[in-house]
Amino acid sequence: MKKLGVVIGRFQVPELHAGHRHILDTTRDENDDLLILLGTTEALPSERNPLPFSVRKRMLEESYSDATVLDTHDQPSNRNWSYAIDRCVRERFPEHEATLYGSRDSFIPFYEGALPTRYVEPVPAPSGTDIRTELASDNTRDHRFREGLIYAQSLRPYLSYQAVDIAPFRRADRHILLGKKTADAGKLRFIGGFVDVSDASLEDAATRELREEAGDLICENIRYVGSSRIPDPRYRFEKDEVMTAFFVTDFHAGETQAGDDLDEVMWIPLDEIESYIVPGHLPLAKQLMDYFALKEAR
Repeated sequence: MKKLGVVIGRFQVPELHAGHRHILDTTRDENDDLLILLGTTEALPSERNPLPFSVRKRMLEESYSDATVLDTHDQPSNRNWSYAIDRCVRERFPEHEATLYGSRDSFIPFYEGALPTRYVEPVPAPSGTDIRTELASDNTRDHRFREGLIYAQSLRPYLSYQAVDIAPFRRADRHILLGKKTADAGKLRFIGGFVDVSDASLEDAATRELREEAGDLICENIRYVGSSRIPDPRYRFEKDEVMTAFFVTDFHAGETQAGDDLDEVMWIPLDEIESYIVPGHLPLAKQLMDYFALKEAR
């Protein structure tokens, strides 16, 4: 029976370093055939996983043309992932006796499958994380680097950016708090912005934006009004777009104070907001009017 050596890794680097070559060479030398399984994710390119499978596959095949290079997708659990590894090896190389090879920071502690593993002592080499960190801090790059950035943008799908907007409602006189920016030529807008990764929910994001842009106000009973596409000028000529989730909340107390990117905040009668609002927020103004009309009709 032929012997198959299997190396599993992400190889998220611009070129193979000494550590990569050591484990790949060791595996190839000890076996009849070499299988390289590249860890992949369904998520968009990120700081940890910047290179797509096709780019890494070509990099490996340039130095190991006799190897079989396949992808292995991230799984919900180590057990599921291990089962997928075993099935891939069994289906692609049914006549081989396979061994999985790993080294420093490898998959071996997480593998729960049936195949034997072999630990290869590492040689001095930087980690992939160190390499990516160094590259990210170096801007002295030539035209090939700029070409790479352009290529990277061509790989990602068009995005829908999640935003939130919120309308503080002062019940005593039925006024809505709106914000003003110099660039809006005298028109007003609802208070809001993009969702942060630190926000626990859309409601939390809206509350945070209200605090950052209008001051430390005391508001209660935040309610969802609706959602809408917003024509953000920053994406005017892009295929990416902005989707906002719109909320209303009851104002109780506090001094308003414009902050962040707002120049001024002011209270406007609910029935008049459509005449004040910027064109891009008119769909939100209509949603708000319909929301109050429906509520008052009950």
